[in-house]
Amino acid sequence: MLLSDIRQYLAKAGRAPVSQIATHFDVETEAMAAMLETLAEKGRVRRVEEPASACGAAKGSCGQSGSACCCSQRPDPVYEHVERKRHAA
Repeated sequence: MLLSDIRQYLAKAGRAPVSQIATHFDVETEAMAAMLETLAEKGRVRRVEEPASACGAAKGSCGQSGSACCCSQRPDPVYEHVERKRHAA
């Protein structure tokens, strides 16, 4: 698997969480996160910020009494493909 394979996967998928991409390529999530960061530094993909309301943070709780809020868990970062602009010759 090459970084270009990951980029092509995201080009087809549009956007996907790190865990999904890692599963697709059968690699550890931490390793995939590092590869995605490399691609992000090169401007080929970008991390998409999920809104806080996705887990109920806007209300201040996740509605789970007696247990830790889902927001206290580390979210699965989502990445998307970045279209490269081609310069006209």
